[in-house]
Amino acid sequence: MKVTFENFEDGHKKHYHKNFDIAERSKKISYFNEDNDTIIHIETPVVSEDFHVKKVFNISTKHYKAIVIHISDKSINPSRDSDKNKIMKIDFNFDEIDDTNGAEALNIEKKDNIYVVVFNDNDEMTTSYINDKVFIILKDIMVSNLKFKEKAIRKDNGKKNLDFLFVDPLEGGGGVIVRNP
Repeated sequence: MKVTFENFEDGHKKHYHKNFDIAERSKKISYFNEDNDTIIHIETPVVSEDFHVKKVFNISTKHYKAIVIHISDKSINPSRDSDKNKIMKIDFNFDEIDDTNGAEALNIEKKDNIYVVVFNDNDEMTTSYINDKVFIILKDIMVSNLKFKEKAIRKDNGKKNLDFLFVDPLEGGGGVIVRNP
């Protein structure tokens, strides 16, 4: 896994509303590429370079492909609504993703979308924690009928927003990524 940072510039503002968001999939800023060792590339705004990736989890079902990227800056302070100062760039291979209990295999085809949840929390996340806090909620939110799949996630100003998944003082953001052309 490789993590780098760059400064958050004015040009980034149009792509990200809050920290931990993923730019709209049509922009292909974050993407997967199954041709070169199945790489996933994620870019998300954060407060500082203190953030690191703790783990990446597969929470896919037969109806949707989804991953949770667990990050932390070891701070107890919420960051979702703070200033966006850095872009965190995360590159990892599919074999670096841990399966949660009950997750479907993350077999990706060119036409697929991957739902990405960027989850900021200091706790150590286990597969049972993911199942309790995220996986069950996502199963209730995502629907099997393809026609309604996109409508199942709340939309804010036409942008995908997954922050409603998090109760408690935990926080997250996310979006949807597609294959890089």
